[in-house]
Amino acid sequence: MATPTTRSPHLVEELETAFQNCLSVLTSQEQYSVSDSDEVKTSVELSIQKFLDVAKQLECCFLQKRLLLSIHKPEQIIKEDISELKQELQHKEALIEKHYKKLHDWQSIMNRIQSGQLPEMVSGLTARQQPQPAPQMPQQMPANPSQAMPPPSQMAAHAAYTQGPLASLEQTTSNIGMMERQ
Repeated sequence: MATPTTRSPHLVEELETAFQNCLSVLTSQEQYSVSDSDEVKTSVELSIQKFLDVAKQLECCFLQKRLLLSIHKPEQIIKEDISELKQELQHKEALIEKHYKKLHDWQSIMNRIQSGQLPEMVSGLTARQQPQPAPQMPQQMPANPSQAMPPPSQMAAHAAYTQGPLASLEQTTSNIGMMERQ
């Protein structure tokens, strides 16, 4: 039996040949003229099986060389592992930075919403789509309690403005039925 070092160049050539055979079987014009589909199926399966067998042999060869390397030069394997770990760490740090940036962006949007400013996404809407600012509520309480409550339309507008565009739409649709009753 051939050693892995003498066999590997031939395995690579065999793998290339098996791959070319797979392609040629799948793309050959003769396959289209053959009326027997079982014959075509069999030739395709044989060429693919040959390719898989050679690929497994080549993988075994690489694993044997890796084993020899780990026996004779264990420091090389450790260096490779360290290099892989460093790359993985850099990738994870980049992901963390990306998530921190997104978190910062969302926190700034939430702060703008809480301070009464509309976020950039909503402020891009046209003027007719934006909720109208609510009328100012009276700052001092009048003596008459019936004057203390603003009209329902002003209350609805204020509530809709403070809760957002969807709440405004919901309030508007619920007020449609109330207008018919009056």
